[in-house]
Amino acid sequence: MLCSVIITNHNYATYLESCIQSVLEQDLNAIEIIVIDDGSTDVSRAILSKYSDKIIIIEQENLGACIARNRGLDEANGHWVKFLDSDDWLESNCLNRQITQAIELGRDRRCSIFGDVSWYWEKNERTIHTRYPQEGATLQVEDVVLNAPLTSAPLHSREDLLEIGGFDGRVLRGQEHDLHVRMALNGVEFVHRPGVAYFYRQHQSANRISEWSNTASGRSMLDATLRHIERAERMNLISEGGNGLKLAFAKRLWRQGRESLHRGAREVGLDGFAEAKRLNGKEAVYGGSMYRVMQSFLGPLAAERLSAFGRSAKSYVHQFHRSVRR
Repeated sequence: MLCSVIITNHNYATYLESCIQSVLEQDLNAIEIIVIDDGSTDVSRAILSKYSDKIIIIEQENLGACIARNRGLDEANGHWVKFLDSDDWLESNCLNRQITQAIELGRDRRCSIFGDVSWYWEKNERTIHTRYPQEGATLQVEDVVLNAPLTSAPLHSREDLLEIGGFDGRVLRGQEHDLHVRMALNGVEFVHRPGVAYFYRQHQSANRISEWSNTASGRSMLDATLRHIERAERMNLISEGGNGLKLAFAKRLWRQGRESLHRGAREVGLDGFAEAKRLNGKEAVYGGSMYRVMQSFLGPLAAERLSAFGRSAKSYVHQFHRSVRR
């Protein structure tokens, strides 16, 4: 079966060739490579022209990651779809392996096979291979809510993606989390199979295709989670007495609240805490035992400040010890 790899690019000429090569070198003949250049102003398009006989090139103005990916999805002909950002790259034989694993589960089974991720820190050229915590598991919806696979870890059925309308352009950060939760709510199973799927590059860049202002991105993520909860309630997946999915959504909201505070979006953070408590009361608090105690006595704002101070102090002590050892 044909597999479509959809690569999105915005001003990542530095990484673009290695990304494309990682797909061309896959041990699979039936591959369709679609590259959507999202308004690049660097030499990306010149690089793409060198591959014009091997890939499908789509150029558009800078409209963002979701629209770029959906454009690729509209053009794709493959039964299977893999999304890939142009600063990342696939593990060798990833596609053949995941397609084989999906077929082994049964052609009529609605599932997305996903693998592990290697994190590559560009600054010090360090790679860490991470395994999904529930190795070999078939995830429940609550598992996806709390720990959704990263963008390029899964291999999806194009039909499953189209059925939910692809990526939601209203979500400015964490678009893959929103996509995967909506797929799970729509009955798609996420099945983990051990083995690295791709390399996720860690670097600082103003060219990140999903970078937006902290307040706007935080609000869009919060709103997405509230839409998920509303849908789950309509489907009667969240009971009045509470269940695993209700708790998972509450903890997701609390975690989003903490992240928004870290990014300086105070009002968004407070709204996240309020929605988490509304959904599941005190059980919604997400954090370690010390954080939970501080939060219960001081509230989330003070608890977050003290936690941040503790992390800074710990980091300072660690750096001091390293300098002394040298």
